[in-house]
Amino acid sequence: MKQLLLATAAIAILGNAAPQRPGPGEPVQVDQIRADCPLTVTFGSYAMGIDGGTYDRVLRLLRNDRGVSRVEVRAWGREGEKTLCAVTRSSVDARRLFARVKGLFPRKPRGPLTVALRGGGEYHMPRR
Repeated sequence: MKQLLLATAAIAILGNAAPQRPGPGEPVQVDQIRADCPLTVTFGSYAMGIDGGTYDRVLRLLRNDRGVSRVEVRAWGREGEKTLCAVTRSSVDARRLFARVKGLFPRKPRGPLTVALRGGGEYHMPRR
């Protein structure tokens, strides 16, 4: 009986260990991505899919910028909603790219768009 209790306690303790990052295709929380990434760009939907043109332009910018070491794409919605995580080489690169991405957002996007810095600073379109 004591062994069963010890095993159950061990499982409970190990189950509460540091959270694992979700793998590709697993559900993910947008706030979780923002906490881990220097720069995030979130593409939402108004029940008709994301703004695909803006998504393509932002992804191209991030993939071609020398200040970005890696771009992760995390899908989280049923209508193509996703968040890009740009791992930048420095905080200066993250701030510079924040301004560039913000400039790519159209005045009337097909769905809500957000660009955010890990340390604070967000820009939404349409504006809240």
